[in-house]
Amino acid sequence: MMDLSDRIIPYKNYQGDWHKFIEDLYEVFVRDFIASMPTFKGHNVDFADKRRIDSNKEECFWHITSRDYKIIQKGLPIIDRKPDIIRAERIAWIREIIENADDPSILMWINKTGFKAPRYHLWYNHEFLVVINDLDRYGAYSLITSFHTSRDKDIEKYMDEYRRWT
Repeated sequence: MMDLSDRIIPYKNYQGDWHKFIEDLYEVFVRDFIASMPTFKGHNVDFADKRRIDSNKEECFWHITSRDYKIIQKGLPIIDRKPDIIRAERIAWIREIIENADDPSILMWINKTGFKAPRYHLWYNHEFLVVINDLDRYGAYSLITSFHTSRDKDIEKYMDEYRRWT
């Protein structure tokens, strides 16, 4: 069974220096998805959204280190991204989970409905979920997102989804 606990990048070690934390996380993202790509089922795994936004970093990077929050301004809903420390601290888990999807600590299922392409869900230890698009017809897969799932309601939801799709 795979143990990724030593690959957490603890925010507490940065004494509140969010900028340094983000720069170090971005180095991991570059290493794991830009300088070289992980492989899944014999194909490369790219990442979905390459638009460079805030601090000239790819949207996909921000998507795996922060979370959407809905805000209402002048009666209109606005999506705002806020840091998600637990998600961000586990950025180095993503490649490991993708490349070790057959490990017994990872539950895997495919959701084939509601998306342009089927999505693989790789759920590590009932704790962290990685979602990738199945773009096999192009000879590649694409990282969509990842997030922490340790709350009881999250575990119940994803166990139900796992049972439904397996």
